[in-house]
Amino acid sequence: MKRIAIIGSGSLGIQFQHWIENYSNDEFVGYFDDFSKHEKVLGKIDELFSQQDAFDELLIAIGYNHLAFKHQLAQKIKAFEIPFYTFIHPTAYVDCTATIGMGSVVYPNATIDQRVTIGEHTVLNNGVIISHDSSIGDCSFLAPGVQVSGNVSIGHCSFIGTGTILKNNLEIVPHTIIGAGSLVLQTIARPGTYFGHPIK
Repeated sequence: MKRIAIIGSGSLGIQFQHWIENYSNDEFVGYFDDFSKHEKVLGKIDELFSQQDAFDELLIAIGYNHLAFKHQLAQKIKAFEIPFYTFIHPTAYVDCTATIGMGSVVYPNATIDQRVTIGEHTVLNNGVIISHDSSIGDCSFLAPGVQVSGNVSIGHCSFIGTGTILKNNLEIVPHTIIGAGSLVLQTIARPGTYFGHPIK
C-alpha cells in the first residue's frame, strides 16, 4: 500500500481522492494546497518538499484552466525526484501495447487502444476513446466523451472539450483549446481556442 498526497483540494482533487479510497489498494493521506482550509490539507504546495516523509507518491489535481502552471509545477517536483502516482480506473480498457505516463489519471470507461501513448500528468475523463497509434502530450486534459481517431497527435497542455470528435491523421499543437461538441477535421498548427462543427 502506497500513501498518496494530492496537490489541489478542489473538485478535481476530491474526485481523485474518491478514486484512490474506493478503487485502489492505496491510502490517501492529505492535500497540499495554497488556498484551501480543507481539514485534510497538510500544508502549502512549497511545503511538500519538507514533508516527503508524509507520503510515498504525489498526484497533481490542477484543472484545465491552469495547465501551463501544472506543467511548470510538475517539472519542478520532478527535479527533486519525488515520485508521482498514476491512477487507472478498473473499468477503463488499456491495451497491453499502450503506455501511460506517470501522474496521469484515466477515468471510468475510457478506452486506450493499441500503441497509444499518453504523456505525464494527463487526465482522460469519463468515456474518452483514444484510437490506435495516437499520442496525447503531457499535462493535457480530455473532457468526457472525447473521441480521438487513429494516428492523432495532441500536444502538451491542451484541453479538448466534452464530446469533441477528432478525425484520423491529425496533429494538434501544444496549448490548444477545443470547445465542447466540436468536430476536428484538419490539423491545428497554431495554439489558440477553436470550436464549431466543424471547427473554424
